[in-house]
Amino acid sequence: MTSQLLKKIGKKTALASFTGGSLILLLYYFTANDNFIFGGLFYIIVAGLVNLVLLIIILTKALKSKPRETGLFYAAGILLLNIPAALLMLWFGGLLLNTMRITITNPTTQDISEVIIEGCEKKVINLLKAGESTTVWIKIPGECAILMSYTQGTIQKREVVIGYLSRHSGGKATHTIGQGIIRD
Repeated sequence: MTSQLLKKIGKKTALASFTGGSLILLLYYFTANDNFIFGGLFYIIVAGLVNLVLLIIILTKALKSKPRETGLFYAAGILLLNIPAALLMLWFGGLLLNTMRITITNPTTQDISEVIIEGCEKKVINLLKAGESTTVWIKIPGECAILMSYTQGTIQKREVVIGYLSRHSGGKATHTIGQGIIRD
């Protein structure tokens, strides 16, 4: 294989690997579909092996070339950049797995104040206007539930948002205020 062809293949493989990994992570971010987690892990293994084999081939060719072809070392460097990129994507994926993103909707005709979300992590929404929605990100430190209290008019209410979560059970959920009331 010629040096020119190896440089081209190395650069395109690095770009394709990065693009594929980024796409899988973005799809998981927007859908919270667990299939993207498993697909992403499989992709990292396959792409990692392909990149490693190609890196070895390029470095072998670069070290044997007389004079040394800096373009091959450049292509190898681009392939090596995928390592920190993959680690960063794994870290962000892990962060998403341990975070519940809940969209809370106020379907009533009244503004709701002092919304306190607690259990896994405490979050406060000062005011949720009638018909408004907001999304909160809640870290999942271990086994926990997500409870919510709020004031509607002059009445203090409490309800269960999610009854049970554990580490690596993050995802996306929606909650309409007025469901799961514990007491009025």
